[in-house]
Amino acid sequence: MAIEIKFGCVANVASRMIHFEKAGDVEPSHTHSFDHLTLLAAGAVRCTVNNQVTEFRAPHMIFIAKEYMHSFEALTDNTVAYCIHAMRIGERVEDLADPTMFPNGVPIPQSVFNWWSPPENYNGSNKDVAASPSTLPSGEIPQTSFT
Repeated sequence: MAIEIKFGCVANVASRMIHFEKAGDVEPSHTHSFDHLTLLAAGAVRCTVNNQVTEFRAPHMIFIAKEYMHSFEALTDNTVAYCIHAMRIGERVEDLADPTMFPNGVPIPQSVFNWWSPPENYNGSNKDVAASPSTLPSGEIPQTSFT
């Protein structure tokens, strides 16, 4: 069982896509210092907040209050949820996106090349790294599969 996570930030709005491949996959308990929405786009989840359980089926928006311990467990295969919130460090944050998010015809900003790092750095397998600058020379897109 595994979850796949992709992150993007455009105009100070962050979106974290969580793809639960199999029923039973879990996004571990954690808290935030801000309120946010989780958009359940496909499938179903069991949401546990401070040991209280609620089940949701897509499409649904789920409000997560700041400082409340919460987790999600997929109830169906191929469940997809998006955590969406404003960046809150006081200043504008540069846009961040995985190069595979850009459709043909849209140029990939240089900042994406400079920021992007392989998925193992931010997909949950390395708990100490949320994202790190790419070690590749500027302008090179890492050849990594996202499937």
